[in-house]
Amino acid sequence: MHLLFPLIACLLLSLLPHSLSYNLPLLCHQEERVALMHFKDSFIIQNYSVCGLSTDYPKEVASWRVEGNNTNCCAWDGVECNQDTGHVIALNLSRSCLYGSITSNSSLFRLLHLQNLTLANNDFNHSQIPSEIGNLSSLTHLDLSYSQFSGQIPSAIQYLSKLSFLSLYSYYDNYGLYTKNLASLVQNLTNLETLDFFGINISSTVPESLANLSSLKLLALSNCSLYGQFPTRIFHLPHLQKLDVWSNEDLTGHLPEFHTNSPLKYLYLDGTNFSGNLPASIGNLNSLTSFTIYNCNFSGTIPNSFSNLTQLTTLDLSANPFNDLSWLTRVSSNDILPQFGFLGLAHLNLTKLPDILRNQSKLEYLDLEGNNLQGLIPKWMHNVSKESLQNFYISNNFLTGIENSPTIISWPNLKYFAVDDNMMHGSLPIPPFTIYLQYEFT
Repeated sequence: MHLLFPLIACLLLSLLPHSLSYNLPLLCHQEERVALMHFKDSFIIQNYSVCGLSTDYPKEVASWRVEGNNTNCCAWDGVECNQDTGHVIALNLSRSCLYGSITSNSSLFRLLHLQNLTLANNDFNHSQIPSEIGNLSSLTHLDLSYSQFSGQIPSAIQYLSKLSFLSLYSYYDNYGLYTKNLASLVQNLTNLETLDFFGINISSTVPESLANLSSLKLLALSNCSLYGQFPTRIFHLPHLQKLDVWSNEDLTGHLPEFHTNSPLKYLYLDGTNFSGNLPASIGNLNSLTSFTIYNCNFSGTIPNSFSNLTQLTTLDLSANPFNDLSWLTRVSSNDILPQFGFLGLAHLNLTKLPDILRNQSKLEYLDLEGNNLQGLIPKWMHNVSKESLQNFYISNNFLTGIENSPTIISWPNLKYFAVDDNMMHGSLPIPPFTIYLQYEFT
């Protein structure tokens, strides 16, 4: 019995440091603290107003100090450390008003345990992304979007094989980012779930090998000067939820047959040269919430299977040479249709307001510009999305007035009403003071 007490005491003492460690603040490594301070000191931290941010921006980099009680870099704003090792594993300095360049000898590249590097929405003064970024081989998340980088994207990114998130979202201009070989840049990034290259000058065809990135959930290649045929296999990536390739006017392609198990939610093809018929199987995309094909070259029939897309809230069919618009114009009171928030039906050669509008109660944005609408705006239109409509564009038609025109405009929350370039005569309803009214009379 007397021997039992020493054993219990030893056991309790052995557990004491372990239990106390949960209550002690995690301390960072000195060399990483020094690296962080050198990185911070290599930039000018601009005034909030200069960098266009409000005073509640999230990262207080200016508060980093190596003095007093503030020496623990694991407690600094924007820094995260591994709970067991104390190594810096995440650096999130988005919207921190940093101004300057990241050089090849930057102390940033001494943070070899980094898994998450987010430097979005800063101003790196059109400097290049150093090839040393490839030394951060533990990275799973790299976000350098909206940060004024320029020049060629370093091929060293291909060595970041653990990446699941890569965003270099850029402004396409003479100072922007570009890549000469998208295929080789991403071929080893087989864990990618997000690839956002919006605005990067790629100037090539879309590599077929992108269809091998089977973990992709988001692929954004808008405004990239892509051309040639878009690989249809990409539409069938098993986890793809968002495909965004708008504003690539020389990019051609067609929509494939869709399966019922497709996870696609957002499909943006505006301003491309996609053509052909919309397949009836588009009605199998049960998760689809946004489908925009403004200014493409689709033709034929708008399939009735659109009625199956009950989750669809954004639809823009504008400026396509369809020859059968009956899904829009021949709607019965028994039809169950999606409830849209955004509906673009401009430049479709409509001759009357489409019946599909009659059942819409949630519209915020409606565009009917540039059709062949004639006569009066019908009285039933007064009740369409009465409480929600904010933007209504009906310019460049042949409308002559409003049937049973009310004294005050029918939509109390309307902010923009474009009715110019019609054949209107007489008076229009009185708009609220907050509205921008664009009109002219004949």
